[in-house]
Amino acid sequence: MNQERLQFWSLYLSRFATGFGYSTLALLIPFYIEVLNASDFMGGLFITGFTLAQTIVVIPLAWAGDRSDKKKVLLGVLSVSVLAYVAFANVQ
Repeated sequence: MNQERLQFWSLYLSRFATGFGYSTLALLIPFYIEVLNASDFMGGLFITGFTLAQTIVVIPLAWAGDRSDKKKVLLGVLSVSVLAYVAFANVQ
């Protein structure tokens, strides 16, 4: 497999994982709000926290990707994402 195809597949899979994780959390947040009998205000805080966490993380990750080894940043982010999604799905 040549270098350009490998880069394409790496970016494609990381983008797929991001979209899959986002959709999974978008579906699970209302479920947890209902299970925890959260008020409307607390439900808003769940969703606001999720959105703020994504917003705050983007800039440092982009900076780290520009300043250091992109492969290490990509693998680190994917590893942390997988752990976070698995942990989030197992919370009861």
